[in-house]
Amino acid sequence: MILEKHSPAYLTKWGAAYRGDSLELLAALPDSSVNLVLTSPPFALQREKEYGNKAQAEYVAWLAHNFFLFANHSSLHVR
Repeated sequence: MILEKHSPAYLTKWGAAYRGDSLELLAALPDSSVNLVLTSPPFALQREKEYGNKAQAEYVAWLAHNFFLFANHSSLHVR
């Protein structure tokens, strides 16, 4: 799926990968369209970073709020 107004960072005949503000990119996706989420929160979000990462509870709330985008049989990988 190619998102209008966004250029993929990586594109193959099987799909595209995007890099950018997750809130902006997720808002552009239709419901039930995500097959894979790969995320690596900084050290369980327990230590504040220079760039101002969110608290652990806020990260979990964000993930739960966007769960409707996952298609049936999707995968979520938290590293």
